[in-house]
Amino acid sequence: MHSSQAEIGRSASRTKEDQFNAYSHVRKEGRKEGRKEGRKEGRKEGRKEGRKEGRKEGRKEGRKEGRKEGISLSAPPPPSSPFTKKDFMKQDNLFLNTHRWLCNLVPYQPKTKKTSTLPAIDAKNEIVDPLDYSFCRLNKIEDAADEEPRLSPRRSKNQEKEEGEKSQSRCLRINNNNINDITKLTDVLTMKFENPMNVGWIDFSFNELTSIDPVLCEFTELQILYLHGNQISDIKQVEILRDLHKLKKLTLHGNPLEKIKGYKHHVLSLLPQLCSLDFTRVTKADRKTAETWNTMNNTANKKKKTVSEDED
Repeated sequence: MHSSQAEIGRSASRTKEDQFNAYSHVRKEGRKEGRKEGRKEGRKEGRKEGRKEGRKEGRKEGRKEGRKEGISLSAPPPPSSPFTKKDFMKQDNLFLNTHRWLCNLVPYQPKTKKTSTLPAIDAKNEIVDPLDYSFCRLNKIEDAADEEPRLSPRRSKNQEKEEGEKSQSRCLRINNNNINDITKLTDVLTMKFENPMNVGWIDFSFNELTSIDPVLCEFTELQILYLHGNQISDIKQVEILRDLHKLKKLTLHGNPLEKIKGYKHHVLSLLPQLCSLDFTRVTKADRKTAETWNTMNNTANKKKKTVSEDED
């Protein structure tokens, strides 16, 4: 009995040992297969990544070399030229003949127009400052005869006037005073200017003028006239300036006449030569509107005359 139990114990121990050995063998084979599969998958993934990186690096290097050599990899190959060597030689000869012909041309020299007007500033010599009587509290234009003009800060020592010497300027500034009458303007300018009839710019702004004096028309070279900030109320006074054919810039704003309906168009219809009105450039549209306004106004005036004649 004891021997049978011992046999049973030995067989049980052998069974456990065999089971352990079998388990160890299975684990060993599993690790072996796992390493084998891992190496296989690793090589496969490595080859795949290597090919991918290789293609990427190849394209990058190819583009780099292509740009370096001046060849665009993405551009299609240039088509074969249909021109032969003779065609290119003809083009070269044509270019050379044209070049020789252009070299023999005489450059165009436009004719310069002789201007009869004198410049407001003598650009050939020294700059002549305007004769400035602004802010001198003048009540009459005659008061300027006994008044010394304001000195310009940029006047040089060579430009200092001697007593009794007349100015060579073509500009008169007599703005910001209390002047209401300019009938003796010609006499005053004759005393102050060397060439009074050549005056091209007069500034009478911010005074007490109630009308436009015809004496201004004596200065036929007048190009700029400032009358803004006065008391002129009759728009018909503008017609006096019609004889100033060289007048280009005029200011009348700040006068009562500015509030009259159609003020701008009326002025432009009377003075079509103006380039600037009230410091604003006159456009082509302004001129066309002024012409239309003038036509309508003349038609209305004719109708009024015929009606009044019929009533009489």
